[in-house]
Amino acid sequence: MSKREGRVRVFLADDHPIYRDGLRRTIKERLDMELVGVAEDGRGALEAIRQLQPHVAVLDVRMPKLEGPQVLLAIKRDEIQTEFLFLSAFAESDVVYDVLAAGAARCCGWSRRETAPPRSASGSI
Repeated sequence: MSKREGRVRVFLADDHPIYRDGLRRTIKERLDMELVGVAEDGRGALEAIRQLQPHVAVLDVRMPKLEGPQVLLAIKRDEIQTEFLFLSAFAESDVVYDVLAAGAARCCGWSRRETAPPRSASGSI
């Protein structure tokens, strides 16, 4: 996976506009990251990740049209080398299990929204 000018290419998908915009601004401030795309639902995320093939996709677990783990499964099936960081307001074990069942080897991190404001979440990338 080559990085243009040493920057990590990041894609962001979250259906919560305030959180999405905060994380978008934070990523854009980072000199070591390039925000290549943003989506507000899972279907848009899947299409964009297939086209853009970012190094990292930061996804909300629960989104309209397609949930984060479903996006991960489709990307794995397509053999795209994107790594995933999942964000969620939910800490229930079934939510964590869904992400791990989708492919823990392709999941590089996990962050809860309550404990990870945009700045600390971007540090996980």
